[in-house]
Amino acid sequence: QTNSEFKLQLTNEMVSGQLFDGYRLSGFITDQMLSSIAELVFQTRSYYYLTVPRQLVLENIEIPETEIKDFYAQNGNLFQSEEQVSVDFIEISAQLLKRDILVEKSELVARFRDEAENFIPAISRRAAHILLPDLDSDLISEIMQAISIGESFEDLAEKFSTDAGSAAIGGDLGFTDGSTFPESFERALEKLSVGDISDPVPTESGVHIIKLLEVQQSRFQEDEQLPRIEREIVNERIDSLLNEKLATLRELSFNAESMTELAEQMDAVVSESSLMTRAAGDGIGSFKSVRDAAFSDDVLFNGYASEVLEIEPDRFTVVKLNRHIKTQQKEYSDVSMEIKRSMASDRADIKLNRLGQDFISKLESGETVEQLAQSGGFQWQVVLDADRTTPSLDSEVNALAFSVVFGGVKAHASFLSRSKDLLVITVYDRKAGDYMALSIDEQSSFKDSIASSFTNRELESYHSGLIEAAKVRQ
Repeated sequence: QTNSEFKLQLTNEMVSGQLFDGYRLSGFITDQMLSSIAELVFQTRSYYYLTVPRQLVLENIEIPETEIKDFYAQNGNLFQSEEQVSVDFIEISAQLLKRDILVEKSELVARFRDEAENFIPAISRRAAHILLPDLDSDLISEIMQAISIGESFEDLAEKFSTDAGSAAIGGDLGFTDGSTFPESFERALEKLSVGDISDPVPTESGVHIIKLLEVQQSRFQEDEQLPRIEREIVNERIDSLLNEKLATLRELSFNAESMTELAEQMDAVVSESSLMTRAAGDGIGSFKSVRDAAFSDDVLFNGYASEVLEIEPDRFTVVKLNRHIKTQQKEYSDVSMEIKRSMASDRADIKLNRLGQDFISKLESGETVEQLAQSGGFQWQVVLDADRTTPSLDSEVNALAFSVVFGGVKAHASFLSRSKDLLVITVYDRKAGDYMALSIDEQSSFKDSIASSFTNRELESYHSGLIEAAKVRQ
C-alpha cells in the first residue's frame, strides 16, 4: 500500500467505526422488553410424541409392474442419459519437461565461480541494549559504573531498561543487517567489537546503551550453493523450452488432422480421457476449460483440435474429439428399480400424511399419544419441561414441539421428519421463561445479546435505506 491508500483505508475504518458506535451506544432496551423476550426464549414445554417409521409403511407398499412400465412410457424425458464425450489430448507442462533436463556438473561449478567472484558477504550483528527515557547523567553514570566493575549487562537491562520486551531477556534485540534500528544506533553498533558496550546513544525513542553480542557473516560455499544453482538453471531451461514448445503447438494444432501426427511433431504422447459430461469429469476432464472446449462446436461437430488451453500454471493441453455419446433414453431395465423406489416413496408420503391426520383426529377426540402408540405398536416418549436447547433431546423433535401453536390447552400436530418418519406430537404444558430467575452473569449476557441483535437490525435498516435512496448515474 502507498501512504495515501493506507490513510484512506484508515479513514474509512474510523468513519465506519464511528457510525457503528453511534448505533451501538445510542441504542437501549427496557426491562419490560427483556422480560417479554425472556418469556419466549427461555420458555419450557412438556409434550408426548410417537414415531411411525417410514420403513414400516414402505414394506407394505406394492407397485405393480404395469404401473412402473406405464410411468416409464409416459415420462421418458425424465430418464435421459447425459451427453458424454471423450477426447484425445496432448499435454505440455513444466513438470513433464523437467524430466528430460540434465545439468552437467561442470556447468554448475562454472556458474558458482562466476557468482562467487561477485559475492559480497552480508554481516549481521546481534545487539542488546538498555533503553533510558532521557539523558539522565546520574542514572547513566550509575549504570556505566556498574558495568565497569563487572556487573552483568543482562541484570542491568532487566533492572533499568524501559523496553519491557527486551529487558525480560537481558536486553537482547536479535540480529540486524544494518537497517533495523535508527541510523545513530546502527553506526554505534558497527564500531563495537563482540562484548563491547557503547557510550549512550540518543535516538527519538530514548537513550540506548548498546552491547554487541554476536557477529554473523554470510557464507558462499559450493556444497550449499550448487543445489540452488541447479534449480535456477533447470527453471531457466524450462521457461525457454516451454515457450518454444507452446509456440510450436499453437502453430501445428491449428489445422491438425491427426493427434498422432501432432504428437510426433511435438515429441509428445497422445492420451485418451475418460468419458466426461458438460458438468463433470475425471482426470483431464475435471478442468472446466477442457470440458467447455470438448463440447464446443469446433471440437464436437467440426472435428477441429481445440486451442491451446492453460489448465494450470505452466500446464497446457490441446484436445480433439475421440468419442461422442449423445443423450438418449435409458433402457427400462436400467431404471425400473429407480422408478419403483420413487413411486413407493411418493405413496409412503401420502400414507404417512393421511395417518398423521387420522391420529390428530383421534387425539382431538380424546385419545392419547400413549394409546395410539400402544394400539399401533409404535414407540412413544414423554418430555418434561424441555427448553429450546436441551442437549439430551432429539433436536429436530424438540424444535417441532416448539413450533406447535399452543394456546393453553393440549395442542396436536404431525410432521414428516428429515428422515421422512412420521412424528405425532401433543404439547400439554408450557411455562414462560423468567428473566429474574437468571444469574447476574446470565442476565448480563442475555441483555448484551439482545442489544447486539437490535443494533444489527437497526444497521441493516440504515443500510437498506441507503440502497433505496441511492441513485446510479451514467
